[in-house]
Amino acid sequence: MAPSNDDFDAQISQGNAALQSGRADAALSAGDAAVRIAPDRWDGYALSGRALLALKRYEMAADALSRAIELAPAAEQATLRALRRQCLLAEAGAPTSVPAKPPVASAPQSAPAPPVPAAPAPQGAPAPAPAPVAPRAAPAPAPGAAAQAANEVPQGSPTDFVVRDIRVQGLQRISEGTVFNYLPVNIGDHLNPQRVREALVALYATGFFSDVELRRVGN
Repeated sequence: MAPSNDDFDAQISQGNAALQSGRADAALSAGDAAVRIAPDRWDGYALSGRALLALKRYEMAADALSRAIELAPAAEQATLRALRRQCLLAEAGAPTSVPAKPPVASAPQSAPAPPVPAAPAPQGAPAPAPAPVAPRAAPAPAPGAAAQAANEVPQGSPTDFVVRDIRVQGLQRISEGTVFNYLPVNIGDHLNPQRVREALVALYATGFFSDVELRRVGN
């Protein structure tokens, strides 16, 4: 007898309970069983990804969560991408803290008071030495701005393809040039899942991005 939706829901429920009680191995087994029952549903991949994250198997966790993101409804994707970000940064040994807030514009400074002319020196007295001028400090670098970016590359094969074009969407407060400076992918590069993970890690590690998605479009 083929497994039913009730069997799938039971695995998800048991896996979530196991994860909450700290039994990540049992949660992973339940997630894998759910995937076998319904490989076209996102919940099983998400459960497996969360269990793998708890087990500190970050690369496999990121892969499972990436599959969940592909299948999940839009309302669930932000949470799943946040979990994947945590996996990728942990895999790279980078801090997993939230990116710095964007710089806040400072209040305009009041205009300096006009200089008071000095009284003329008595005739024959030596002219006073000019007052030393303090060097002007260089402006401090602005903290990284949070952004959302989606890098779109044309479709080749499902997991292995050549980049023909790169488009950036959804930026907030930073330029496309900043993305391209840190994105370790160029037109003509051969991409596979490992390279995609490396690109995500590189972007997240800058601290400039709170959400990054790489996807293929076109043919």
